[in-house]
Amino acid sequence: MKIEFPGKSKEDLIPRCGECDWCIFEYILRPEQRKIKVLDKLIPRKHIHRDMIEQLCGKNYDEVCAMKYAVMRVELDAYTAAQVKAIEIYSLDLAKEQKQEITFDAAAREWTREGDMGRGKLESFAQRFRDVYNLASRKNNGQEDLILSTKGLYEITVAGPGNYETLKKGLKGLKQEHFERPSR
Repeated sequence: MKIEFPGKSKEDLIPRCGECDWCIFEYILRPEQRKIKVLDKLIPRKHIHRDMIEQLCGKNYDEVCAMKYAVMRVELDAYTAAQVKAIEIYSLDLAKEQKQEITFDAAAREWTREGDMGRGKLESFAQRFRDVYNLASRKNNGQEDLILSTKGLYEITVAGPGNYETLKKGLKGLKQEHFERPSR
């Protein structure tokens, strides 16, 4: 699909769609990855798939969105993109809890800060997220699949100690069963 931006050069940055007042892809993509010329590239072998892109966006915007096409054309791993979305959700939760706006950067600092989250050891949400993501990912024919949505990954990551342990144990069991299935 060819998207035209009248009056813009190939060096100009892709704008976010008019429906959005904030775009997660503006945060994920570096400026050179947002140039209009990126849309002329073929989709690389390793890229974020459309279902993950829609989860990251979260707007259910059905019109053409050049930013979504751009993110599909850069080599970006799903883990990084999913964690950025989790931090975005976390910033909204913090804002509600503290009754003030929390920037993405402030939420990211809090996300990576180590502390005792009720399990008697130092950990961060970033570490928990990595553990949950690894348990929820499957390699099928060289392709990575996630059995949870980005919101599901987030919910487990920030769960209280009892729920976190139970859900993590369940994910371990599911992963084991996955590898034991003959259809794998």
